[in-house]
Amino acid sequence: MDAYQQFMLAGTGKQATPNKTTTSSKKKTPETLSPINNTNNPSSTTPNRSALRRYTAIYQTFCRSAQNDYLHHHNELERILQSLLNVRGNLVVEEKVLSAYTMDCNNKSWMHYGLRNRVKGIPSVGKYLVKTDVQLAHHYDLLQHEKLLALLRRFGKKLYKAHCALGRHLDEMLRHHLSVAADDDACTQSVDQVNRVYHELSRELYHCQKLLEIVLDSDMLDRQVVGRCCKEWRLDRASGYVDVGLLRSMNLMN
Repeated sequence: MDAYQQFMLAGTGKQATPNKTTTSSKKKTPETLSPINNTNNPSSTTPNRSALRRYTAIYQTFCRSAQNDYLHHHNELERILQSLLNVRGNLVVEEKVLSAYTMDCNNKSWMHYGLRNRVKGIPSVGKYLVKTDVQLAHHYDLLQHEKLLALLRRFGKKLYKAHCALGRHLDEMLRHHLSVAADDDACTQSVDQVNRVYHELSRELYHCQKLLEIVLDSDMLDRQVVGRCCKEWRLDRASGYVDVGLLRSMNLMN
């Protein structure tokens, strides 16, 4: 009887042990799954916030580069063209005066010309510039003309480099947009604005390069070419490629 009781007790003990392990495993499974679910929630929200910050950073970098580099160089080139127009006006008058000095001494028509316009009613020769003064002014304007042409070439290269920088910023934004694949309206609007501004400035860059080529290949005394290029240089012209309203909405222009 003792051996039989021990056998029965041992059997019941063996059958009781797996029940405890199964219940313990069933109790532990919901406890192990709960922290995983809790960690998944913040990890899914943090990339969205970082992606939005990245959108804003690239957009602001593009706007700063467009305003401080591209548009700045574009405005500087417009001022250089205006200065070149004034210098060529002086050269035209100085060439006429110097050619009048070489004419026959009996022809006194050169006495009635100043640097810009004709003066009548003053027969005194001493009140006008002598030939050496006109030559000095002519040499000075020739030097300024060459300096302005060099500035046109220099700022033309800077304008091209600024446009290349805008292209790199646009490429960075498009890569980020494709990697995130965000459906936010603000993000897609910023991408569309940057893409549109870049393409408009690309067409404007080609137009400016053609104008600079015409000016650099023109004659030194040709004022009409420079005057026509000055009119065609402005961004707010009637046949312009750039939407000035869009630039002003992005705070790129006043």
